[in-house]
Amino acid sequence: MKKPVTLWTKLIPSKNLKKSKWEFNHLEDGYSKLDKPTPYFDSQKSWLKNEWKKEYAHLVNNKVVKENYGL
Repeated sequence: MKKPVTLWTKLIPSKNLKKSKWEFNHLEDGYSKLDKPTPYFDSQKSWLKNEWKKEYAHLVNNKVVKENYGL
């Protein structure tokens, strides 16, 4: 079974910009059209202050399969 998901990667800032890095944070069901992930709990509201990247993929047999969809 193929299930669409959005992979969210968060920028981990550093005072030294060269040491800032992007780190996978979580996946969200479906293809999100938003610029930031949807916070579901109060503890996740701080997400809205962060910089995010997203990538569309599918879950196939509980494994992430990335494809270039041009979305």
